[in-house]
Amino acid sequence: MISFAVFYQNSIETEIRIIDTIVTKLVANNKNIKIYYFISEKIKFSYIKNSHIHICPNLKYLAKTSSDRIYQNFLQFCINKKIQFAFIPRLNLPEFFLNDLNFYKKLDTKFILMDQSFNLVKDSPVRSNVVLKIIKHQNIKKFIFDSLNGSESNGPKYFEKYTKKLKQKIVKWHQWRDSEPQVLNRNKCRKKLNLPKNKFIILFFGAPFYGKGIDIIISAFKYLNKDFFLLLSSNLKLVNFEYNFHNLKKYKKFKSIKIIDRYVSTKEREDLFGATDVVCLPYRKSYLYHSSAVLTESVLFNKFFIAPNFDPFNQFINKYKNLGLLFKAENIKSLVDKIKESKKIYLNKNYKKDREKYLKNSIEANNLHKVILNVINSSI
Repeated sequence: MISFAVFYQNSIETEIRIIDTIVTKLVANNKNIKIYYFISEKIKFSYIKNSHIHICPNLKYLAKTSSDRIYQNFLQFCINKKIQFAFIPRLNLPEFFLNDLNFYKKLDTKFILMDQSFNLVKDSPVRSNVVLKIIKHQNIKKFIFDSLNGSESNGPKYFEKYTKKLKQKIVKWHQWRDSEPQVLNRNKCRKKLNLPKNKFIILFFGAPFYGKGIDIIISAFKYLNKDFFLLLSSNLKLVNFEYNFHNLKKYKKFKSIKIIDRYVSTKEREDLFGATDVVCLPYRKSYLYHSSAVLTESVLFNKFFIAPNFDPFNQFINKYKNLGLLFKAENIKSLVDKIKESKKIYLNKNYKKDREKYLKNSIEANNLHKVILNVINSSI
């Protein structure tokens, strides 16, 4: 049997679905793989039959506190169990992983690592150097960057410059498609959510983090007329900056704003996108080289989007010109203008063509198991 370990320190529903799909497809394609789960708690994985589940009680605490001990137990586990291959779907603390990788000399495990877009390298050349050292390490087989533009994704120039010689170890993969492509009945979705029939609805979906600019779309909305309706689906308990959302009640146009201040189910998410006319991504410049599951969902649900004018959104729009509009990042007037423009060109005749093009190009997004399978097959 081939031993394959999965390290996961969180309990985020989307990430659980991604890992579950990868592991399930992996075993379906190779019955000789035995899965070892190294996790913080018994979370909602499907759990492959005859798999080994190892609960590390302090793992969530180590992750929350960004402890330098976060990977130690896992690497020791790989040594003790003689794990041949291991998968870390979110390498959040590369400097600590590199330290442990160099410390455990008896470690024979081959690793497949993953970063969400270019998060680990987008802000710091110093951290980029750490990631490069990890990629070069003999125990690393593949380092996967999942991003909006797949294999064509642009990373930071200072990082791309030094990765040319490491191309055989680096995989740029299309961002995960968390929903099936579908076109829902807008009026039915609005009725379910008790939303107005005749308004042009703008959706903000996601965590209320400063970088995601929820305050920017709220400020922009003040300059739109009564034809527009702002739908905010965001768990405000997660807000990471000072902002008084209660001020929304003071707006004269409050009847044109609805806040869903909680976690929403998969079905509710479908209805939210189905009810919407335009999805707004008012992200700040700190999201340069980031990715966006919300943009992917917009296209999957046949929705027009508005995004900031930097990569990966620039690159995406250059290829799929009719799927959305770009506004000048952090510029409220520019955002207002693009929202008004979107109402005029919403889902024009060329939208369908570009949507089909994107769906075809990203068809392999949920087949990341093939990368891992190739690593295993070429190593045994």
